[in-house]
Amino acid sequence: MSVLKTNVTGAQVTKLQKRLDELGFPPGEIDGHFGPATEAAVISFQRSKGLVDDGIAGPRTLAALGLVKKAVLPSVIPGVTPDAVSQMFPQTPVKNIRKHLPTVLDAMKSAKLADKPMVLMALATIRAETESFQPISEFRSRFNTSPGGQPFDLYDHREDLGNTGPTDGADFRGRGFIQLTGRHNYQIHGKAIGLGNKLLKDPNL
Repeated sequence: MSVLKTNVTGAQVTKLQKRLDELGFPPGEIDGHFGPATEAAVISFQRSKGLVDDGIAGPRTLAALGLVKKAVLPSVIPGVTPDAVSQMFPQTPVKNIRKHLPTVLDAMKSAKLADKPMVLMALATIRAETESFQPISEFRSRFNTSPGGQPFDLYDHREDLGNTGPTDGADFRGRGFIQLTGRHNYQIHGKAIGLGNKLLKDPNL
């Protein structure tokens, strides 16, 4: 089934309207025309499922409606080149993008997050956190280190980060493209990428 949005007409829209109506989201007249009432019904359904409420019945929304078996999102990875990304990072040395972009894209492909919104979100987050486009370690500052104290001692007892005392602050300081911080995050994300608890034993990984 194609992506369905405002002004699209046809049998697929009729099927969408009937399904919305069945689930308690009346789209107005079931006429095969994706108009304002159908868009409003789609938005309401999306909000009920925690989906992006853009009023467009794309792969994720159609899957949630049960109109397709699986949300198959087109991959944009082939078009994500260092030259294209450098336009989003005008102050960043292109050599950094060339070096690290393949790692980022490979990780996104393996996690099946290769659609346009997810790739753009990842790149935007990297730009906000580490515009140099290379993984970094958190710098000492007044927010993480007390006057005259040990580096990152203000993190040592941060329960919200899962830290339990010295030297957790320094051991689990921010690292990476998006500054993964705290014992709890190292544990969660270590398991998510197949390292189990190895990041707890060797945070430098």
